[in-house]
Amino acid sequence: MRFNVLGALLTTIILLLTLLVGSSVTYTTSPKGYGYVELKVKWMVHSDPSPSADYANAVCGKDEYIYVIGVDTSVDVGQFRVEKRLKSSGELVKVWVFNPSGSWDELHDCIIVGNTLYAVGRSGASGIFAWAIVTLDLELNMLNYTVEDISVSRDVAESLTSDGEYLYITGSDSLPGVGDTQWRVEKRRLDDLTLVKSYTSNPTRYQDDALSIYVNPVTGELWVFGWENVGGWPFWRIEILSRDLELIRVVKPGIQGFGYSIEFDEDGNAYIDGPVIAKFDKHGNIVKTASITADLLLYSGYFLYAFDLKEVDGVFRHFVHVLDRDLNVIHRMVLDANMSVPASIYARYNAVFDPGNIFVAGSHGGRGDKMWTVYSISVLERIVEVITQTVTETLVGTTTTTIEVVETRTITETFTITEVRSETVTLPPATYTITETLTLREPVGGSVFRVWYLVVAVILFILGVSVGWWLRRAVKS
Repeated sequence: MRFNVLGALLTTIILLLTLLVGSSVTYTTSPKGYGYVELKVKWMVHSDPSPSADYANAVCGKDEYIYVIGVDTSVDVGQFRVEKRLKSSGELVKVWVFNPSGSWDELHDCIIVGNTLYAVGRSGASGIFAWAIVTLDLELNMLNYTVEDISVSRDVAESLTSDGEYLYITGSDSLPGVGDTQWRVEKRRLDDLTLVKSYTSNPTRYQDDALSIYVNPVTGELWVFGWENVGGWPFWRIEILSRDLELIRVVKPGIQGFGYSIEFDEDGNAYIDGPVIAKFDKHGNIVKTASITADLLLYSGYFLYAFDLKEVDGVFRHFVHVLDRDLNVIHRMVLDANMSVPASIYARYNAVFDPGNIFVAGSHGGRGDKMWTVYSISVLERIVEVITQTVTETLVGTTTTTIEVVETRTITETFTITEVRSETVTLPPATYTITETLTLREPVGGSVFRVWYLVVAVILFILGVSVGWWLRRAVKS
């Protein structure tokens, strides 16, 4: 009996050493991601400075504050309005208003660079409209105000962005002729708003408007988005510029309608809203569209939030769709279901995403009287990746074992990986099929102790005992 056990142990040790020392592993991975999102309105506040139409147009933020910009009509005409509010509660901290023209003045978009808030819009200084640019410190003290009367007719600054060195502004200005407007882009210094360079583009002899400008974080190029007049109808147009305002390419995706915002993902893909949501690669080639209308987009790092007006039970409501990067809808929600008055437009130029929170604004009210509405939306994102791996192991002196591995990982939490294997190990003179489930507390990718070695060891031990018993009988005979 002692001979049997010793023989079995010796055989098992030799075979295990062969498996452990002589094996090589190759992983082939094909990831596919999906996710789950929970949304909840944390707080909603209103601001109604006048009995007429007041609109919030954009939200920007820094540290514990958000800054909501737009127009109020408390002086019988439109005036610039900026509200500073606490992110934690929506409490109003301070208000800044300014009516430089005595006519209609309105702020459209804002951005914070360092400790300065930059905002652009339009001013009635010329009796029609002129470009308006204003800078404030974060206590809402005005630092600079520039009005640019480019033409004798309608000139409007719509949107702005920055690369940290310069300010880039886009909008439209008027040309001689009835209703002929062209795209305009300006590059300005951050410190004093000095004009460095300008660029214009006039796609048609009719009204053409540039509405948004963004820096692609991957290519560093400027994407200017708007519309051109085709047979009396607006059609999407994208002009991609260098940061020296040199034209690189023009994109005409053939989509009819208006749109306002562009969001980029980590690969430089662009997402644009309007009558559809469209995805473009970093070169401007269209990848996919989704039949979802939106006034405002916000990208969080994995999910795309699309804000729009929807009619629910006969009343317009503020609505949000949550999409993945393939434009699949994974969640939807009404934000203002308990409001007694209908929703109006979103602040379509900008919103703020903090980890775990979205800050977005819009308007509510009936015909004639509109009030600002500001939301804080708590966001719980669960990003899950399903990864299928084919693991090929070559065992010295034996055959090749192919193992199909399926693992599930919850990325936003501590890695917990469930790995299911179904494998066939061929060892003469028998074939063993082993299926097992492993739960690992670390990401797959390094060398992980294989439980199936223990199973093989048990089988080999039994074989060793059998061989020893056969040899003992052979010796006795």
